Amino acid sequence: MKLSQMRYFQAVCVYGSTTRAADSLFVSQPSVSMAIKELEEELHVKLFERQNNRMLLTREGSFFLERVNKVLDDVRSLEQTMQHISNDNTVTLSLPPIVGDFFPNLLDQFLRQHPETHLEVYEDTQAEVQNLLRAGERDFAVAILNGIEEEEFITCPFLKVELMLWTSVYNPLAQKERVNFRDIGTSPIVLFKDSFYQNAIIKSYFQEAGIEPNVILYASQTATMKNFARKNLASTFLFIEECPGEPLLRGVHFENPIVFSVGLIHLRDKAFRSARQEFLDYMLHMLPNL
Repeated sequence: MKLSQMRYFQAVCVYGSTTRAADSLFVSQPSVSMAIKELEEELHVKLFERQNNRMLLTREGSFFLERVNKVLDDVRSLEQTMQHISNDNTVTLSLPPIVGDFFPNLLDQFLRQHPETHLEVYEDTQAEVQNLLRAGERDFAVAILNGIEEEEFITCPFLKVELMLWTSVYNPLAQKERVNFRDIGTSPIVLFKDSFYQNAIIKSYFQEAGIEPNVILYASQTATMKNFARKNLASTFLFIEECPGEPLLRGVHFENPIVFSVGLIHLRDKAFRSARQEFLDYMLHMLPNL
């Protein structure tokens, strides 16, 4: 079984015809048809049924497609990782929105001092960061350190951030100096999707208070959460660094502050060369001075 055969098969699944699949891959239609025939003979199954000039997956074909998609995704990821490893001038960094303006300013200063370095910055969820570092798809990450495996990762803390309740200025909760989870009760709230680390913390506080939270939306963007809060449709939980200049919102501290440590992390057993080591040295020098 060849990768080219899997790519041809995947394209036929997408386009429903060998002709359109061939056009998308810039190969001849007989090449695609032959690849499908060879796969069916090798696997001893029928992958497609032909109906009204369309090729429809059989049950076996659907099962095979799931595995093919995974294999080709893994191949693409491996290709990207190897290209990255071979390029000593590239530094990849995962950066969350909670670091405000000062961290981009640090990056700007680094690039001015090292103009030959190519910096790629990505926004990843807390749940993704450790796996991306393990896979070599990111060199470094700025992340919440709570829950990071310190045996596997080296951490450099540089910031404390406080999680607050954010609500409309017209919401009664906005009149309080401090709140607890009983104050919030079953009033509507918006949370990040469950892949975000702070969700588990928030839900544990509700559980301790004996309250089932009234979650009306699981969002992936802070903009969506703030929009619900501005319109007084729900309250939400964000760091103050995520809500600069919000006249229609008020951030309320918790009676027992919920504080997270933020830092730079990288794999403990990973040796860096060239631009990556220069980046690490620069950050280790600058971050303690913030």
